[in-house]
Amino acid sequence: MKIVNVIGGLGNQMFQYAFACYLKQQFPNEEILLDIHHFGHYKLHNGYELSQVFPNLSIPIASKEQVKQVTRYIPHYWWSRVIRKFLPYKRTEFVEPLNRLYLHNEDVVKCMGDYYYEGYWQAMPYYQHLHCQLQQEFTFRKSNVYNAQVADKIRASHSVGIHVRRGDYLKEPAFQGICDLDYYQRAIAALLAKGHQYSFFLFSNDMDWCRNNIEPLLHGADVCYVEGNKGKDSCWDIYLMSQCENLIIANSSFSWWGAYLNKRAKMICAPKVWMNCSYEVDIYDAQWHIV
Repeated sequence: MKIVNVIGGLGNQMFQYAFACYLKQQFPNEEILLDIHHFGHYKLHNGYELSQVFPNLSIPIASKEQVKQVTRYIPHYWWSRVIRKFLPYKRTEFVEPLNRLYLHNEDVVKCMGDYYYEGYWQAMPYYQHLHCQLQQEFTFRKSNVYNAQVADKIRASHSVGIHVRRGDYLKEPAFQGICDLDYYQRAIAALLAKGHQYSFFLFSNDMDWCRNNIEPLLHGADVCYVEGNKGKDSCWDIYLMSQCENLIIANSSFSWWGAYLNKRAKMICAPKVWMNCSYEVDIYDAQWHIV
C-alpha cells in the first residue's frame, strides 16, 4: 500500500493525483491511495476539489486507519506542519526534498512495501508517458452555459489564452517578478509575428491590471476577459485554457495544467524562469516555446 498526501490549490492537487497515477504505473500490484485528511482546518484556496471537479478519477481515498499504518494521522493541517518540523520522519515516509521539487526523483521507485509520499511532484518526466490517461482522468463535468459559450468562442477563432497570476504571487518571494509585463510582451510578440488575426482570452485574478497593461500590447485585437468563474467555479478556467489554440501561461501549476491538458495548442509559451531559487527545473514540455 502506498499513500500520496494531497494538499494545496487545485493545480497542486492535480500534480499529487498524477503522481499517484505514476506510482500505480510503477507498482502495478500495489494498492495506491490518496490522503485528503489534511484538509481539516485548511483555509487556503478552495479546499479539496479533485473529486468535485473530475468525475472520472480512479485512485481511491485512504481511510484514517490506512493512513495510520504509514504516517502520523494529524487531520488538522497547521498542527501537521508544526509537528512535521520537529519530529523525525518515520521509516515508511518519503518526503520530497526541497531541491527536488521540479525534478524527477529515482528514489521514489525504490520504496518497497508500504509507504507514505508527501510533496508536490512537479516534474514533467513523471507524466510524459501518462498524457492520454491523465487527459481522460481530468475530464471535467458538464459545463454550465457560461463556460460552454466561452469554449465555443475559443474554438471558433485563432484563440490565444493568457493566464496572469497576481494576488498572492505579488508577496511570495519564490514566484514574484517572474511573469512581469516584459514576459507577456515578448510572448505576445512571438505570437503576433505569425501574422494571424488572433482573439485573446484573459484569465486572471487581477483583471484591472490586465486591462491597463496587457490590452495595450494586443494592438486592437479582439479581447475577452473571462470573469465568470469565481471561487469553486475557478476550476473552469483550466478547462477553457485547455481549449485555446495558443496559450501563454504563468509560472503557476494552475495554468500548467491548462497547457498539459490542451489537445489543440499550436504554440504554448512558458517563462524560462519558473521559481526564484537555485534548484534545477524540469517542468516544461519539449514542444513548449520558452520565453
